[in-house]
Amino acid sequence: MTWLKMPFGLLGAFLRWWLAELAGLIPGRLRRPLSGRGETVILEPAGDAAGQSGSLFLRRGASVEALGSFGEGLAALPAKARRGQRSITLALPPGRAVTHKVRLPLAAEDTLREVIGFEMDRLTPFQREEVYYDQRVLGRDSEQQQLEVELTLSPKATVDAFLEQAGRLGLTPERVDVATAEPGKPAGLDLLQREVRRGPGGFAKAIAVLLLIAAASLGTATLMIPLERKAQLVERLHSEVAAARKDAAAARQLESELSAQQAQVLYVHELKLATPTKSTILNDVTRVLPDDTWLYQLRVNDNRLEISGYAPNSSSLIQLFEDAPGFAEPKFRAPVTQDPKLGVDRFSLELKILSDGGSGS
Repeated sequence: MTWLKMPFGLLGAFLRWWLAELAGLIPGRLRRPLSGRGETVILEPAGDAAGQSGSLFLRRGASVEALGSFGEGLAALPAKARRGQRSITLALPPGRAVTHKVRLPLAAEDTLREVIGFEMDRLTPFQREEVYYDQRVLGRDSEQQQLEVELTLSPKATVDAFLEQAGRLGLTPERVDVATAEPGKPAGLDLLQREVRRGPGGFAKAIAVLLLIAAASLGTATLMIPLERKAQLVERLHSEVAAARKDAAAARQLESELSAQQAQVLYVHELKLATPTKSTILNDVTRVLPDDTWLYQLRVNDNRLEISGYAPNSSSLIQLFEDAPGFAEPKFRAPVTQDPKLGVDRFSLELKILSDGGSGS
């Protein structure tokens, strides 16, 4: 009877292989709830760029079992990691991923990934085509109509290097996450987001694809996403962002002009405060001149003062103004002459007005 069991064994092996190939087409987040055990192998490479060493964990629900580590030519990979049709998750070292908090309009939540993709070059130093990324909503501000989002990304070159190393181990990750301080318990992200997925090939793939298309057609008949509406929403968001940028540039220009005007007004005000008024200058000159001296001309030009008049002893005026606060550098503008009618000196004096000077009390 042994030879009768052979066809059934071959048929069972074929069915197991075929079902495994079909399961490979189902996204990991859908396959895990459908599988009986819901087991996931967590591959955590070390921090080196090539991922030549690291640790393996088996996760069943909330429990985590350490399978061991690998390195030194990858010969020490535990066979238990390849057993069955477990899903594989690659958990990047934390230093190989960047986490950034951003704020977006609340209306962007329905197409959050698409909006982040369009705005990637504004939100980060990278282009959308250069990174794998995932996002999660941290909070919503209804008053400001803002959405707080945590964006996690990693350069494609870095992720692809780790995926290639996992392939050499005989493992094909369906999900790329980021490791945390708890071994075997990554952050719960999926940076691939259907960009890199494994799938069976050949005839089995064609049959599986046809079956999945038939099932998807039934589902999407009632759950069709209004793509045109979402595209219009993205376009409207782009227009709003462009308008906001234009308003921000105009506001910055206006603020710059206002600051310049304020600085100019402040300079003029300080200059006025530092420059004595003409009445103050006249009062100070009157206090310095003796009672027997009188003026017939007083002229102020910037910080220079010119006075002309008559005095019994004009030579003493130089010393008087040198000792007086608020004046400096007194000198005669012209030779002193004797007025024959009045019998006194006729003088013309020039001196500097000090800004911090003033009349005494």
